[in-house]
Amino acid sequence: SNLANLCVDQNDWVAAETHFARCLDIRRKVGDVAGTANALNGLGNVYLGRADYDCAAATFGECLDIFEEISAGFGIAVATLNLGQIETERGDLTLALEYLARAHAAAQPLKARDLLTDIRAAEARAYAEASLWEDAADAADDALAAAREIANPGIEAKALWAQAAVALAKGDSAASLDNFGKSVEAARGADLKRWEARSLLGRAL
Repeated sequence: SNLANLCVDQNDWVAAETHFARCLDIRRKVGDVAGTANALNGLGNVYLGRADYDCAAATFGECLDIFEEISAGFGIAVATLNLGQIETERGDLTLALEYLARAHAAAQPLKARDLLTDIRAAEARAYAEASLWEDAADAADDALAAAREIANPGIEAKALWAQAAVALAKGDSAASLDNFGKSVEAARGADLKRWEARSLLGRAL
């Protein structure tokens, strides 16, 4: 598992997949249910790194089933957040928002500020993609304020992207350009997953 995570950090997706698959096989053989879900989560992140959304969705779906069986709230929140972001990328925005609502409900009792803020930023993005501009603006404002409080530039970048999209929809090109620029700068200074950065920058263009 540690070797796989190291390979992810180095963007060596082939080696990361090999190590996570081996880890998954061992976890299943010894009957480690939580460990199996964590290995699946790692594999899902590898597929996201490759922008293979179909494989990622299937893997996170299996991961979610296990987390729900063992009532692991944090795991449920992370898996549904990932699934929500995947469906945003694939364009099924109704399903994306359903997953993100589940993520929010699972994360709320945990009081995990970083996770809740990331979910709110993902909601802002999905609302913007769905042209629900008022909802997008509210979610982006919430996420941006919280991201700055917890000093998380990665989430700040995503919230700024949503604010820029809202400004563009309202015809305020100057504010939009300014926020897209700030989003890029925040992303440069953040531990942002590569697939997320690629997606944000592509849409900013």
